[in-house]
Amino acid sequence: VGCQLGDDLPLDLESLYRRIVVKKRGGYCFEQNGLLFGVLEELGLFPQLYLARVIYNQDIHSGLTHRITMVDYEGARYVLDVGFGPHGPSIPVPMSGVESADGEKIFRIAEVRPGEFHMQVLKKGEFFSLYRFELARYGQSDCELGHFYSHRHPD
Repeated sequence: VGCQLGDDLPLDLESLYRRIVVKKRGGYCFEQNGLLFGVLEELGLFPQLYLARVIYNQDIHSGLTHRITMVDYEGARYVLDVGFGPHGPSIPVPMSGVESADGEKIFRIAEVRPGEFHMQVLKKGEFFSLYRFELARYGQSDCELGHFYSHRHPD
């Protein structure tokens, strides 16, 4: 909503909490996954920030306009993504490639090319790639760029 209204949408934890929790304004991946990252840190976990390219089952090289979080828990690594909307997972998805049921949906992470991972959902009997990501090093400044593009670009 805020990006449609042209509002400034700072990504610091206090602003995210105020906008999403207190004002119940919703948000998208840079906001929701940013807040999740902060909560995981507060819980004593060590979340890792990654950026992804939304591809919707196409072999394209789109911009890094999606934020995801990874966390290691009890010897396994998981992708947590609360910001992809109704098509994305609402559960942690293991990096191991194991299929994970989220209600009626089945998700998995597939390494499609060496070092290139896809978040996939089962659709009509076949896995469909929602987005792809690499295990590169990203930081808050990378999020600021993707966030600015995502909510300020006219298209």
